[in-house]
This record gives sequence, structure tokens and C-alpha cells, in this order.
Amino acid sequence: MPSLIQQRMAIDRQRTFARIYLVLGAFFLVAGPVQLIVSKTSSPSGWFTLAIGAMWLILGLVQRGKSNKSRQEFEAEHGEHAGQQ
Repeated sequence: MPSLIQQRMAIDRQRTFARIYLVLGAFFLVAGPVQLIVSKTSSPSGWFTLAIGAMWLILGLVQRGKSNKSRQEFEAEHGEHAGQQ
């Protein structure tokens, strides 16, 4: 069984990846319409960019929810500052 520090670090990594997914999703959701406007045609790449952005945004929200739940369970079991250096 990993130590408390390693468990907290794993939860923090989940939160970090969730933030990365949210930022990338937001970027691609903005880049998709820009591609469609600039190309002046209904290019598949613009729609694909929108789809990827929506997917990453949803993935980030789900990952963020899982990491928050994991953190709450960890802190309820071990205490609020367990695993911090």
C-alpha cells in the first residue's frame, strides 16, 4: 500500500490532468469556430476541432469530479492535512 504522501500525490496528479484537459478543451472550442470562419467553408477540420474540444472539456469535468471525490474520501479517512509535507 502506498504511503499517504504518495496517495495525495496521485490525487493531485488527477487534478492537474483535469486542469490540462479543461484548458485544452477550451482552447479547441475557441479554435474550431475560428477555423470555420477563416476557411469560409464548412471544412471537416473545423468541426473535428470542435468535437475534440468538447470531448476534452467533458473529460476534464469528469476527471475533476473524480479527483474531488477521491480527495474528500482521502481527507475524511486520514485527516485534512494527511500526506502533506
